[in-house]
Amino acid sequence: MQEQEPAAESADAIGRMAFAWFPAGDYEQALTLWPDLAGSDLVVGPDGPVPHRLYCRAMQEQLVGFAEAGAIGLSVAPIRVAPFTAWCTEKAYDPDSAEVRAEYAAHLAAGADPDVVSWPPGRNQPCWCGSGLKYKKCCATTSFEAKRS
Repeated sequence: MQEQEPAAESADAIGRMAFAWFPAGDYEQALTLWPDLAGSDLVVGPDGPVPHRLYCRAMQEQLVGFAEAGAIGLSVAPIRVAPFTAWCTEKAYDPDSAEVRAEYAAHLAAGADPDVVSWPPGRNQPCWCGSGLKYKKCCATTSFEAKRS
């Protein structure tokens, strides 16, 4: 199963999807807390979990794939460990579940959380991954590299 399963924001918004994504810091913490996450498709490498930068590249490739398949209204919902864990506790959900992370991403997007980023950002906008670089100089380069291959 792929880690970042998209979640439809509502039944009326077919094609609108929010992708769960862990920002730097939260990513490393989540890997230590949740074994299923640490073994998921987007984070596993030959020597265990990949560094955050490579996790972001894998996420970008997945977003590009959905966009090329015709999905519209894509967004990236940053999952911060503390509020996510509190939400899971309140609902009696297992935070080490890809489906629960997808549901939380949809919850954030439906609630117009200010940290949810519409994807793709404009070329001159800050990258969705939080690197501080413009999108065209950061994760967008992953898209261009994949098309050249």
